[in-house]
Amino acid sequence: FTVSFKRTEDGVQTTTAPKVTDVKAKNSSELTVTFDKVVDGVTATDVANYTIPGLEIEAATLNPVADGKQTVTLKIKDGSNTLDGDRQITIKNVKAKDGEVMKEQTFTVEMKENVAPVVASAKFSTTENGKVTAITLTFSEAVTVTEDAFEVFVGNATTATATTTDAVTTKA
Repeated sequence: FTVSFKRTEDGVQTTTAPKVTDVKAKNSSELTVTFDKVVDGVTATDVANYTIPGLEIEAATLNPVADGKQTVTLKIKDGSNTLDGDRQITIKNVKAKDGEVMKEQTFTVEMKENVAPVVASAKFSTTENGKVTAITLTFSEAVTVTEDAFEVFVGNATTATATTTDAVTTKA
């Protein structure tokens, strides 16, 4: 069997590679990357195509096309970003839907740390006649506490609580 091809005149490339037009932090654990055109879902959701030194990108989710542009939401691993400030993100190897591969691009994005505070200690701080009247919780960082933030259980029932806060900041 024979296969033959007939070459005609050279055509003009009608496709262009996608370009990133914007990168923004949605919150402390998510970034939105905006492409100027519709992109290939396989390459756009490959986390290996996105690099932020010192951070782990857990997932890349392709969002619906809007106004001819497409966005990808990057999920940063919780607890991996310990500092507020500017971060460099490099994006590469994402294809347009028609297959043209983008050139590597690097952006600066301002990010907030995403380490959740933890209880460093919990102490019965005041007792009267053998009964606890106050519990002091110390967190790993400053937290904002609402009046109904905690419930205290005695047996299987909650007991009335009053919440007070004292903001104490210490530097290492």
